[in-house]
Amino acid sequence: MDLDRFQSVNDVFGHAMGDALLREVARRLEAACQGAFFARLGGDEFAVITSPGSQPAAAEARVLSSAQKADIFACRIIAILYARVDVTRYNAMS
Repeated sequence: MDLDRFQSVNDVFGHAMGDALLREVARRLEAACQGAFFARLGGDEFAVITSPGSQPAAAEARVLSSAQKADIFACRIIAILYARVDVTRYNAMS
């Protein structure tokens, strides 16, 4: 996955803020992946690799098709990435 308009963060707030945003995205992905492998590929690109058994806990409790489980997993990642990041918190830290 790729972070849209990430370059704007660097341009407007500086590279330190961009780095803080990347750390926050990584923290959120780690929480959402629940044991799946994820990595930063470079720049603003991340990859998530999951096995059929590595799904959100709510999905494991039900019998769902692989496609439905993948949809739930994707929606979980989208939701955590759409959540607002408080840049003032990171600005105070730099």
